[in-house]
Amino acid sequence: MLSPHNEEQDVKKKIMMVVGACIFLIAAAQALPMFFGIGA
Repeated sequence: MLSPHNEEQDVKKKIMMVVGACIFLIAAAQALPMFFGIGA
């Protein structure tokens, strides 16, 4: 059995990963058109 503290840490890690992924996707979505615009 995991202690509640360790489980809480895992949940925080998962939340941070999801938030980080969302921020990365938003940044990539805004950056890609700029690269394609320069390339075109």
